[in-house]
Amino acid sequence: LKFPDRMRLVLKNKEEGTELFQGGNFRPAAARYNKALTHAAKFLDLSPDQRTEVNAVKLSLHLNIAMCWLKITDAANNLEQAIRSCNDALELDEANVKALYRRATAYEAKGGDE
Repeated sequence: LKFPDRMRLVLKNKEEGTELFQGGNFRPAAARYNKALTHAAKFLDLSPDQRTEVNAVKLSLHLNIAMCWLKITDAANNLEQAIRSCNDALELDEANVKALYRRATAYEAKGGDE
């Protein structure tokens, strides 16, 4: 797919995930955000501007997935999943306040002081 077409797919899945999240459907929202990330991983030969745009969307998706996992309290590994998503976000932006805060929230909920 060409860049605009693939980006439309990414953003469509992201928007659907947000609608699900707002309706309290956290697992399906996380799945939709992950689907958007899968599409975002398929970009090839990006210009610097396109790379910046894609990374910004990927950062947002990782943050949204982390928030979903913080809300999915009936999963045994939800906090580890949230931490992993935050770490993925921090790989894109090491000083991202939302990622640092959500990761700290997950560590605190685990009872750890990592």
